[in-house]
Amino acid sequence: MDLGNAIVKLRKQKGLRQNELARLSNVSQTYLSQVENNQKDVTLKTLNRISEAMDIPTPILVFYSLEAEDLSEAKRESYKLVEPIISAMIEQLVR
Repeated sequence: MDLGNAIVKLRKQKGLRQNELARLSNVSQTYLSQVENNQKDVTLKTLNRISEAMDIPTPILVFYSLEAEDLSEAKRESYKLVEPIISAMIEQLVR
């Protein structure tokens, strides 16, 4: 799971600078930077605030951060089939 990268991609698609998202999420820019660089774990409460600030449902953000390696071997093939389609849909919704 690459939550930090997912936040960065969606934040940029929303046209938000890091300091803007930090302010809207009520976290420091330093903390958000550490989350985006996967240097800090984020609580569900904070993740919800980040998602709300970007107007993206938290489950969508979590799905967007998934990687095939996060799933059991048996589910990876199915994930690889649906991931590009769902990710494209998410990106269209975010715009």
